[in-house]
Amino acid sequence: MNKLAILFFVVFVSGCTQEVIIQDDLQADVNDFDINAVIIECDSLCNVNADAYCLESRVIEVNGIEINGTCRAFSKTGHVEGFNRCNGYCSDYDISTTMCKVNEAIDENCDGKI
Repeated sequence: MNKLAILFFVVFVSGCTQEVIIQDDLQADVNDFDINAVIIECDSLCNVNADAYCLESRVIEVNGIEINGTCRAFSKTGHVEGFNRCNGYCSDYDISTTMCKVNEAIDENCDGKI
């Protein structure tokens, strides 16, 4: 009877561990997709919609940290990998729109580190 209980426990714990790994993999995929979706959106706005590209705030997740910023902020000097810069497109907009924020604090490198 004890061997049966131990076997059941091992199978149960193994199943839980497997489930956690699967959930972590899915979470990573969701985060990658979110960033890629914002990159695609920003690329589509470059040289087409200045207000949306330069002023509208979006959210990405980097290393588990939610970062708020505009397409302009994410793409500035290549801080966030994958974002393409729309050169000179926001020259008529206040420089403050190039700042990313984490919980309302300025995140100058848009990397979640304050």
